[in-house]
Amino acid sequence: ELGVAIAAARREWAALADHAAELIEDLSGSQRIALVAGSENGVEAWPGGSQTLVASSEQKIRAFDRVRSLSVAAADPADVVQAAMATKPDAIWLLVTGDVDLKSLTQLDLGGSGEPDDVITSVNIVTTRTAAPRLWLADWVAQHHGSVSVIEVEAEPRLAGHGAGAHNARLMMPK
Repeated sequence: ELGVAIAAARREWAALADHAAELIEDLSGSQRIALVAGSENGVEAWPGGSQTLVASSEQKIRAFDRVRSLSVAAADPADVVQAAMATKPDAIWLLVTGDVDLKSLTQLDLGGSGEPDDVITSVNIVTTRTAAPRLWLADWVAQHHGSVSVIEVEAEPRLAGHGAGAHNARLMMPK
């Protein structure tokens, strides 16, 4: 059973990593990028600290590589978002495997104090599953000028083949 849970978590992370790659690809050359993730080593940031990089083609490739190399572990979303806030972002994309906890979200300090250099940050949440109904989540992201998306990830890969010949079988992984 533990192996099945680990495999499911890996499929969920792979789906989120694919989504992160799409978000990175969609950045214009005038935008800036930073990646912050909860990992086995705590909260990790790229390029580091409060730095951001121009989303040039070269930096996008580095960001893709960084996303693919992350060894993601369970982390409190509040810790990850607080680390991301050091970059003074105008938008955060919080990618979470599994359900999102309201308690973690309500602990966030997302700016908006009215100071001249204070940016109101929109928070967008992408998750691999959510318990229904989660109307509070839609309300929370709307209050924070964001959106919520749920990526469907199959519980287990399917084995598909042509006819009864096992030599034609192949493993189908969801995208």
